[in-house]
Amino acid sequence: MIDTNNNQLNMNNILLLKKMRNRDEQIDQGSIYARRIHHNAWQVGRDIHRYQQSMAETDAFLRDIENKGFAFLHVNDDDE
Repeated sequence: MIDTNNNQLNMNNILLLKKMRNRDEQIDQGSIYARRIHHNAWQVGRDIHRYQQSMAETDAFLRDIENKGFAFLHVNDDDE
């Protein structure tokens, strides 16, 4: 009985660590993308096309965050 409980706890810990690692990777990807958007925004100057492109990138990023898109993907229920 104790062995069964310990094994279950170990499996739960492994799954939790996997989810945390996955979430960290997603946050890192989101941070890299946000830095790129920030850099591109500083390069706009007086170029309206670059401004529109920068705004489109920012909008897409915010939609991804809002929809828990690429940056914060939900861990598959299969992994639980």
